[in-house]
Amino acid sequence: MECFMRPQGNTISKFGLLAFLALAPALIHADAGQYVGWGNQMLGQRKYDDAIKYFGGALKADPRNEAAYRGLGYAYMGKRDLSHGVQYMEYALKLNPADNGLRQYLGKTYQGYGNQYYQRGDKASAMAWWRKAVTVDPSNTQLAAYIASQGSAPAVSAAAPAPAAGGEKASVESTPGINPWIMGATVAALGAIMLFVF
Repeated sequence: MECFMRPQGNTISKFGLLAFLALAPALIHADAGQYVGWGNQMLGQRKYDDAIKYFGGALKADPRNEAAYRGLGYAYMGKRDLSHGVQYMEYALKLNPADNGLRQYLGKTYQGYGNQYYQRGDKASAMAWWRKAVTVDPSNTQLAAYIASQGSAPAVSAAAPAPAAGGEKASVESTPGINPWIMGATVAALGAIMLFVF
């Protein structure tokens, strides 16, 4: 006795595969938080260029992500690109004025610039940077007391000289908006589906 099986059509399988492929980009797009996490991992490993790419990916997903701007600032500082590092940190602080850790970091950075000018004998520029340091980090009471003892109260309007010679505008490289782990799993799943369906 011969058993005949009716061949089953691949209509449902093909439709399912097409639907999955159409929805896959929406399912595998990484969010800003994931990119910030990856960027922080790269910062921890001192892979600053990779960190910059991940933080750029975070900003692509969320252009007002203060953690990504802060991370970019730290990455550029790690690369010794102080002007861009400070620029990103200042913007992060504008987005989140309550970030006291960043306030203290910027305050110490500004104080360091002031110290450099003071060592060169440029007291006026040093005072401008020190005023800026106290303005951004009012908890630095020791520096505020020193400024007051010199007869100059901390003033917000004092303009500090640039920390570094100008340069090109900071550009943020970003990774594609796809989580690499999910993309790899998706490719493997599609390969398995195609193996069994076709």
